[in-house]
Amino acid sequence: MSRAQLLWLQSWIALSGSVFWYLPPKLPYTWAVLGVSLAWSLLCLVSIWVEELEDWSYRLSSFLGFLFCTIEGILGLVGATTKSGVLVMATLHGLTFLLSLAGRYQSRVRRRPRRSFEELAELAIADAQARKSSDPTS
Repeated sequence: MSRAQLLWLQSWIALSGSVFWYLPPKLPYTWAVLGVSLAWSLLCLVSIWVEELEDWSYRLSSFLGFLFCTIEGILGLVGATTKSGVLVMATLHGLTFLLSLAGRYQSRVRRRPRRSFEELAELAIADAQARKSSDPTS
């Protein structure tokens, strides 16, 4: 997946989480979760075009995805809420966590300088010569 697709999916999952928590029955801290989810969605959406925000978007997505996945998973498994679909949202937020890990990996690989084949061949030859000269049986 491309970086725009990863960020787009994260944005939609965060937006769907905010819509989910906005629907009745509302829990005591619904407005806080709603605000955080909307800000998270907006950051993911803006970082598609502003590449400097990409790393922060992945960091926030991994943190909030894991946090919401854990909280919603516990609420769903314990039956502490009357909202249906909590486990589905927990699964989607877990998917967001995995998408952010994949995005961070892709962004790091994209920034890492790659060596040319000539450089790699020179390093391999130098390593082989160093091993040959240090080998006592030759």
